[in-house]
This record gives sequence, C-alpha cells and structure tokens, in this order.
Amino acid sequence: MDIAQRQLSQARGLTAMLGIGGTRMPIPSTEKLRAGQQCVELSVKATFLLLDLALPKVHELSRQQFAEIADRLQQSGVLERLEEGGLAETIPLARMLFLFNLWGQVYLIAKYGYEDSFLAPPNQIFRIGEAQLALEHAEECLLAARHLASLSPDQLRAIAHGGVDDGER
Repeated sequence: MDIAQRQLSQARGLTAMLGIGGTRMPIPSTEKLRAGQQCVELSVKATFLLLDLALPKVHELSRQQFAEIADRLQQSGVLERLEEGGLAETIPLARMLFLFNLWGQVYLIAKYGYEDSFLAPPNQIFRIGEAQLALEHAEECLLAARHLASLSPDQLRAIAHGGVDDGER
C-alpha cells in the first residue's frame, strides 16, 4: 500500500507541475508528453497495487505479460466486483491497461527520440496534440487511481479479494 501511495503522490506531483485542473505552465510539448506518460504509468501501477495485482516493473507489457495480467484479473473476480459495486466505469481497469501500454510504447521515443539512429530528437517527432492527449489520459488514470485509493481498507479488500481477510485465504 505504501508503494501505491508513493506512486499516486508522484503522479499528483506531475499533474500539479503541468497544471492539470488549473492554469497550464508553458512547458515544451515533449516534456508534457513524458510527464503524461509517467503519470499514466504511475497511476495504473498504483491502481493495480491497491488491488493486490501488481504489474511488472516495465513501461510496456509484452503480449505474454498482458495475457497473464488479464488471466489474473479474470480469476480474481475484481472486474465483477467493480461492476457489482458500480465502479467499473469510474475505475476502468481494461482501459487503464490499454492506456498503460499505449503510452508505454512511446516512452523511449519521448525520452530520447530516434537519436540512436541520428534521425530526430523527441521535439521533432511529437506535436502539441500528442502532449494534450497524454495529459488527458494522465488525468483520467489519476482520477481512477485516486478514487480507488479513497476507499476504505475494508472496501479495497472487498474489491480485491471478495471481502476475504488475508488470514482466511
């Protein structure tokens, strides 16, 4: 839980720096895109940690990793419990995984561009539209993670484990 709270705090710091929900600071598009990607990653990882479904320490999931996580989600019953609790739209786990992978695919390019092949730095690849989309997705993931984190420990346990105490599993 401490790691998830730290990740959420870092994500909130990124969005505060970028002015999400307030006045935006004049920051280059590539910096906004990188910060948006980081916020998505941190928010999604925190969400899954809060549900005791930790994601691997990667920026993008391989097909095999994605399949394993999807299988764990199905077996855990978390999706059904979110649906039953009216939280499936507020905390859309499948969409959050999609956004995690989407922005994970651009992580290295956003950070380094195609400099290893001397083609182009990030500021010659990305435009303001991509940065704005990254920030929208960052805000979406952060709101979902914060909503989940705002639940009581008993509510979290009920969603993650069906209300079963750790000692009863």
